[in-house]
Amino acid sequence: MVEFSDDFSGDPWWWRHAPPVERSTRPPDQADVVVIGGGYAGLCSGRAGISKMIDLKAYVGHGKAAAILDEADEAFGTFG
Repeated sequence: MVEFSDDFSGDPWWWRHAPPVERSTRPPDQADVVVIGGGYAGLCSGRAGISKMIDLKAYVGHGKAAAILDEADEAFGTFG
């Protein structure tokens, strides 16, 4: 028999600080491009199209958009 501690959770540990977001709308039935994941691979894959596909500044604000793109550029330079 396997015993777990009292605070055991089967959920991923990061859900404590970033739980899944419940959406009130369904995703679109069609898309020209879909990037799965927001890690380095997803960011690098979507980096070129991010400014073309969405208005990132309108979505998250100028400062956060600049920070996101700077971090993506830094990550891309590290692995590219």
